Amino acid sequence: MPWDPTIDYRMMSHSTDCFMSLWRSYKPVICKVHGFAVAGGSDIALCADPILIAEDAKIGYPPARVWGCPTTAMWVYRVGAERAKRMLLTGDGVIAELVLRSFPDSEAVLVDFSDAMIEEASKRLAGYGDRVKLVTADLSDSAWVSALPTDRDYDAVLSACCIHHLEHERKRELYSEVFELLGPGGLFMNHDCVTVCEDSTRELFEKRFVNEILRFEEQKQKGKSREEVEQFVHHDVDEDKPNSLGDQIRWLDEIGFENVDVYFKWLEVVLFGGSKPA
Repeated sequence: MPWDPTIDYRMMSHSTDCFMSLWRSYKPVICKVHGFAVAGGSDIALCADPILIAEDAKIGYPPARVWGCPTTAMWVYRVGAERAKRMLLTGDGVIAELVLRSFPDSEAVLVDFSDAMIEEASKRLAGYGDRVKLVTADLSDSAWVSALPTDRDYDAVLSACCIHHLEHERKRELYSEVFELLGPGGLFMNHDCVTVCEDSTRELFEKRFVNEILRFEEQKQKGKSREEVEQFVHHDVDEDKPNSLGDQIRWLDEIGFENVDVYFKWLEVVLFGGSKPA
């Protein structure tokens, strides 16, 4: 039967209410995690009070790549917005590791122009051997495609906090290149920044961004001042070249993607994508 948003909302609301009943309970709830706590399992764990997690346990939310943010929003409460987005969606091998462990026959190709990020992913994924290929390449140059393995179609392509640095026309070219890489039914998801209509929205985002970096610095005991962090954020913003969400959705439609949609949006941060026809 076709997807019904009303039925889906009713089902997810009921699940979320059940998860949050742990958080609202007058009795302390202790959670012990060993093995995997993913998707709804991560919601249950994060809604407990003290959480005891084995060193080799894996906690994650794979549906974030398709349906957006976890319904309870406890990831942000527990680790802050910056670390939550990093753990759920981005580039040092966190999500790749979860996929590789969850699907023993899967393979992953990780692309980044940063040697530091490639090195971090290499350490994290060292135990997966030939199932992982790390590629140093710059998406601003269409030659990045030639650095990829050519003996396969890709089931999914995920980009996080990257494409907004490209020039506008290059973004559209990149989406076309991704479309060609995907096999029939393949999925593309992009978690990124887009332009916003109001200066006040931009200012609110930058303020929250600075606060989350400061919190991360305090946890790592690095001791950077607010002024230093604000300088870093403003320099990073100056290098951004975001497009409107509407433009990018239209480009995906014109290229030939199906089921193009927006799965999550908070201020200027979005998760959107589509699939290649089967």
